[in-house]
Amino acid sequence: MFLGGSGPTLLLEANGISSLAGALRIGELGREGTLLLPFDTVAIAHIAVSPESPGDLVLQVTSARTGAAVLSCEAVFANIFAAPSGKAAPSTLQMELQWTSFGGALGRGF
Repeated sequence: MFLGGSGPTLLLEANGISSLAGALRIGELGREGTLLLPFDTVAIAHIAVSPESPGDLVLQVTSARTGAAVLSCEAVFANIFAAPSGKAAPSTLQMELQWTSFGGALGRGF
């Protein structure tokens, strides 16, 4: 997926985000087989689109909890926004993820 165009560059930075509920969708919204995993609490340390990499979204999740299951991750969604140069590059996802008691969270996702 590639978003953007010839308009202004999108820059974003937020830190210390907390939520009492949330969800992770794996797959396309409305498509059969798409999994929606609910979370009781979510803590995001950092989310940003920086001037150094305006095509990339960086996400650092401190914890996303469902009962005993805890997810944490650092991810870079690369080339999802239009680069200032206008050259399209393939979108990629680089992620380091830890998820304890995954089965408990998976059981709540159906």
